[in-house]
Amino acid sequence: MPMKDLEVIKALIKKAMKASLNLEELFEKWPEDFAENDFFESVFDDIESAVEHLPGDASGEVDWFSFQHSTEYRLLQYDLIILDYLNSEDLILTGLKELKNKIVSFRLSPDEIENEIEKMRIG
Repeated sequence: MPMKDLEVIKALIKKAMKASLNLEELFEKWPEDFAENDFFESVFDDIESAVEHLPGDASGEVDWFSFQHSTEYRLLQYDLIILDYLNSEDLILTGLKELKNKIVSFRLSPDEIENEIEKMRIG
């Protein structure tokens, strides 16, 4: 897994969190190498859902309070935290989907997430 591709995904998440990403850009920039990985497929779905369900008000402006308190935004935060800890050489990638499910189910704090990731490190 090229680290360059991880940086692209993290940039897409950050752009979605700023409400400045559209679906066309997501589809265009998403790295193809991650299509068969359950975790990265779920990250793609989270970004897509955040873009599609961006709350707005009657004037067409983003409702930032609603967005930043939404499930979609929280999932993007979790995805970004996991990706920030990722290193292509020292994590077992097959466990990432399960880790994400645990994070979402138990609403783990960043410290708890870091502890769970440390458990996954090889060696």
